[in-house]
Amino acid sequence: MTQYRFWQVYSDPTPYNTPTQVNIEAERYQEAVERFCRAYEFQLDDIDRDHVWVDSNGASIEYYVDW
Repeated sequence: MTQYRFWQVYSDPTPYNTPTQVNIEAERYQEAVERFCRAYEFQLDDIDRDHVWVDSNGASIEYYVDW
């Protein structure tokens, strides 16, 4: 298993919604992305080429991976 590190980053940061680190263990990177999406109720097709999800509230989810 590999541990992948994701960051939940909001587009409108405040003291109450600072970036949150999420660690997910998975065999494959794609599996980690799927688990991350499920955990935050995002759809895989919401991914854009910059690896940022934007939900209806304007919060974005950015991820960084430790290989």
